[in-house]
Amino acid sequence: MRMRRTSSGLWVPDRVRRMSPLRFRNSVAIDGQMKIFPPKGSLGLTGIAPALSVGGGGGGGFAISGTSGTLSHNSSVTISGAGFGTKSTAAPKVYDDASGSNPLATGWSTAWPDGINSTYNMAYRTLPVTNGSVSTLPHSHVSKAICGCHNGSGANAGQSVALHYDRANFDAGGYPQYTFCSYWERTDNNFPFGDQDNYKVYDWSEGTGGGYNLPYNWYIEYYNLTGNTQPEAGIWNLNDDDEDGAYVLECVNNGSGPDHDLDQNGHNANWDEENSPLVAWKKVEIAIKLTTDHTGYVKVWDNGVLVMDYLGQTDGGTMTTLSNKRPSWDTGDRQDMIGGYSGNRGSSAWRYWCDVYYDQTLSRVILGNASTLGACTKKEMQVPSAWADGSITVTMKHGAIPTGSAWLYVYKADGTPTAGFAVTLV
Repeated sequence: MRMRRTSSGLWVPDRVRRMSPLRFRNSVAIDGQMKIFPPKGSLGLTGIAPALSVGGGGGGGFAISGTSGTLSHNSSVTISGAGFGTKSTAAPKVYDDASGSNPLATGWSTAWPDGINSTYNMAYRTLPVTNGSVSTLPHSHVSKAICGCHNGSGANAGQSVALHYDRANFDAGGYPQYTFCSYWERTDNNFPFGDQDNYKVYDWSEGTGGGYNLPYNWYIEYYNLTGNTQPEAGIWNLNDDDEDGAYVLECVNNGSGPDHDLDQNGHNANWDEENSPLVAWKKVEIAIKLTTDHTGYVKVWDNGVLVMDYLGQTDGGTMTTLSNKRPSWDTGDRQDMIGGYSGNRGSSAWRYWCDVYYDQTLSRVILGNASTLGACTKKEMQVPSAWADGSITVTMKHGAIPTGSAWLYVYKADGTPTAGFAVTLV
C-alpha cells in the first residue's frame, strides 16, 4: 500500500497503484546460474514457475579446496581455495545476534521504536515479551531476539519497527553499489491485523535518520498479510512511494507508456506467496544492486526459495538521464531499513529478528544444508574476519543447521557462488 507523510509527521494510506498482468521472459540469472522458465501461460497460481538449472557455481579456478580449524559453532575456521576476490573490510557492516548491550552499540544508525517506553522500544529481549505470544527462538545458538512493538503513533514511537543503517555521501561511491541482508524473522501470533493491508519489511530511501523520506524511497512489503494460516500469508510486493507518478522502480506505473509498470524481466510489482511470519520463524535474504540504469535488481529469498527477481532501475541518483522520465532524488545520502511501517498497531504488535547480517557487498560465505544452493532449505551466514583471494577466515555460525553434514559456499563480489564444499559440523 502506498503511504504519504502528513504535515504532522504521520504516515497515512494514499492511493493504490494500478497493476498490470504478469509477464515473464523465458530465462534469467539466479544465484550465478542461468534458469529457464516455462513460456507465458504455463505459470501456476504462485506467479513463479519452477526453474531448471543449466549451469553451476564456481568454475574457472573459483572454488573451495579445503578448511582448517574445528567446525563447531563460534569457532574460527579458515577456508582455502581460489578466485574469492577481495573484500576491503572482511567483516559485514553489522552482524547482530542480540548478544550485545543494544542495537546502536552493535552498529545500527537507529533502531525504532525508541520513543515509546522501555517495555515496547526496540531492544534485545528474552522471550516471551510483555503481551507477546512467541516463546521460542529459531535455533538454540541465540538466547535473545531483537524486537520492538508497534504500540503507538509517530515515526519513531510505534509506526515503524525497524533497524536502520545510514549511508551518508552514497553518491560519492558511484554506481553500482549493493545491499545484502539476511535474517531470521517472526511476527507475533496475536499481531492485530485489521483493515490496513500495510506491513513493510524493507525500505531504500534518500536521506538519513530513519527511512521513508517520501517521495524519494521504495520498499518491499507483505501484501494481503492478514492472518496466521498459510493460505492467508499474502504475497511479496515491491512498491514505490513517489507521489507524482515519476517512479524509480520500473515495475510501478508512471503513466508514460503501456509497459512502464513492467520491469526488464517483464514482471510487475506482485511476486510470489510468502511464508507467513505469523506461523513460524523464517529466513529472509535480500540482495540489491543499486543503480540508475536498467541493470539494477532486487532479489529476495524466502526460506531459501527465490520469490522476487526484479530487474531495472533501483536508485534515483542525483542527475537521472533515463528517457523514461524517472526522478532525481534530492541529495546523495541514502539509508537501508530492515523492518518498517505497519498500519495496524497495539500492545501485541511485536516484530522479532535474530542473526541479522547486513553488508554493502555481495561477497559473503554461507553454510547450507544441501550440496547445491537450489536444494538448501537452510542457509546460515558465516562472519568473516579476514578475506583474501585464496583464503577466508570466518567465525562459524551453525544457526538452525544441526551437527553432521553441511556445505560451505563462497560468493564473490558479483554475486556468483562456488559449488558447495562438503564439511562435517561438530
